[in-house]
Amino acid sequence: MSVTNNSDTDLVELAGYHAYLGYDVDDIIRIDGNRYEVKNVYYDQHTGLDALTVQNIKTNYTIIVYVGTNKDQLQDILTDVYLLSSTDVPQLEAAKEYYKGMNRQYGIDSVTGNSLGGALANSIAVEYPNVRSVTYNPALLPGHLVDTDKDYDNITNYIGQYDVLNMTLDSLGLGDRVPGKKHEIYNGIPGTAESKFGTIGSNHTGYLRNDEGTQYYEIRPGGGPGSGQIHVKADEHIVTSAWTGQPIYGDGSTNIRITPEALHTLANGLHDSVFNRLERASEYLSNSKEIIDDEAERRHTRINILQRRLQQIIEFQIDEDIEMMGKSIQASIDDMHRLLDLIEDKGQSLNYLLNSPPAELMEFIMNRQVDVSSLVDEARNFLNQLSSNVDELMDNSHLILTSVVPKLFHVGMEKWHDAVVNELQEHFNILMNNNDILLTQIQTFQQQIEDTADTFEKTDLQLANAIQNKIAYIKEVFISVKANTDNLEPSPYLEAKLDIKAIQLDLSFTYFSTKMNNLLTPVLEGINVILLGLEVTIESLSFAIKQGTNIFLRQSLPGMIISTFTDFDDKVRNTVKHTLEPIDTLASRINGVRDGVRRLNSNIPTIINRFRPYLENALFNNERFFDVYLYNNSAIALIRELDLVFQDINSQLANHHAKTILELLLYGRHISVNINQLQEQVERAAN
Repeated sequence: MSVTNNSDTDLVELAGYHAYLGYDVDDIIRIDGNRYEVKNVYYDQHTGLDALTVQNIKTNYTIIVYVGTNKDQLQDILTDVYLLSSTDVPQLEAAKEYYKGMNRQYGIDSVTGNSLGGALANSIAVEYPNVRSVTYNPALLPGHLVDTDKDYDNITNYIGQYDVLNMTLDSLGLGDRVPGKKHEIYNGIPGTAESKFGTIGSNHTGYLRNDEGTQYYEIRPGGGPGSGQIHVKADEHIVTSAWTGQPIYGDGSTNIRITPEALHTLANGLHDSVFNRLERASEYLSNSKEIIDDEAERRHTRINILQRRLQQIIEFQIDEDIEMMGKSIQASIDDMHRLLDLIEDKGQSLNYLLNSPPAELMEFIMNRQVDVSSLVDEARNFLNQLSSNVDELMDNSHLILTSVVPKLFHVGMEKWHDAVVNELQEHFNILMNNNDILLTQIQTFQQQIEDTADTFEKTDLQLANAIQNKIAYIKEVFISVKANTDNLEPSPYLEAKLDIKAIQLDLSFTYFSTKMNNLLTPVLEGINVILLGLEVTIESLSFAIKQGTNIFLRQSLPGMIISTFTDFDDKVRNTVKHTLEPIDTLASRINGVRDGVRRLNSNIPTIINRFRPYLENALFNNERFFDVYLYNNSAIALIRELDLVFQDINSQLANHHAKTILELLLYGRHISVNINQLQEQVERAAN
């Protein structure tokens, strides 16, 4: 790659990456095709100033690189604080003294820096207009140093789209404290990826600093569908003219004459400025599509995982909150039947005792006995109903897993089996086809430019030859590849953008909540009613035995006579005690089951809410969904840069009126329209 000796891309890389690597004097810094020798390294312990001076070995172009904030250095932190004020800042004074010394020794052409280093570089350019400052994400200057009415054309600041520092300055209304031109560049990783990658540092400096020297974040480093890298090198995102190689922000590149040489330069320049970007964007989009297609293939797996998660939640709730649900309740019902049998036997024993001498005389007089059997039969009926309702509850729980859960993937969007994944798939099928169309159109455009340049040269030579030899000029037919003027296919998908997942989650969760409540709540309420009836019956049984024997022995004259002159009442009371023991046990079991059912009913909303994160992950794995988001955001950045390149190309072509050039302009504008349409379609899958 050919670069000029004052390339902004070199200066940004020096500021954001090499400044922090701790070079020594005479070290060589290699940036693309250029080599820089370190002429001086300086550190002032008193003020914290850290800087180095480098010189282009080929051109002697000399640059001061001011090093940015060192978070472990107190003086740097204090300087960052001082910059917010309108007071003199010791490190700014030290930076000026360093500049003056290096300028005397080498003659300084440019200064550069990142963060605090950017502020130091800009302070030099403010005071010395002949010095050019190029910074990346600079800090602000004290208010008294910046004249907001001045343009400071010698200062260019490149601002990363995700830089926290400059977003904060703008939000505080302090953006005008960064002097000069400010150009946003589309590099970096969204701040939402901070927890995944720790991106604040690289978003601010524009580069990664690691032992391997790599400038990308790895997606799925272990391999698998969609594994790849997202490149973050800031200088690669500075958009330069395909004609001149110079940055094209603001008013674009300077006007040029359209000559065969200029057209050849344009055709060659498309490789770096257009094709490299489009190929990398295509790689990002292809990786996204791999992830989406793999999620589609994993639909049944996702459903099975979701079912297992729900089953675990329900089972956990049962195991922890209700000990007698499901099989436990059925076992309790069997135990209750046994207790009823025991109660019935005890009741018969009590009646047998009451019907034995000397109670025969009393029975003859009163004709009274304790009726246990009818109440026991009533209790048995309640237990049978309870058993039936518990079976229904378990069946309905099974329905949630087998019937309700699979429908969660397409609630409200019945045309899909897998709403989120399927819609992304359909959108990406169109998007990838459109990307291929655009690539073909730009290749055709490049070939037409080459053919136009060749024809201009050939025609000029033939015409000159005809004039020189005084012969007739025979005009040749100009032949080039046919322009592909297809429009990109519109996509009816992802109209809600990536909110489709949140929308589908809300629809599915509401559906799930309603279904779960409809399947469980009525049955649980029915079980509670049955248990209440059973409880009342058991209380009636206990009351009947207690009251019946009490009336028999104490509230009748024969009973009182028998109790006074015999031990019969002791025998009865002892039998009653043994009869009441299983009744009390049964009452306690019923109360325990009722309490468990009540707690389950009241905890259904909690169970439902626990399910939501699993449902969200099942609609599209959260981590992989985020990877799609990251890839697509990175692709958008490159496509935006393509748009800037073609704006510049078309602007230059529009200044000339030759019919061939105007035809190239029409085709270039058509490509611009398609770039914008592709950008809009990718944005749907990234916002």
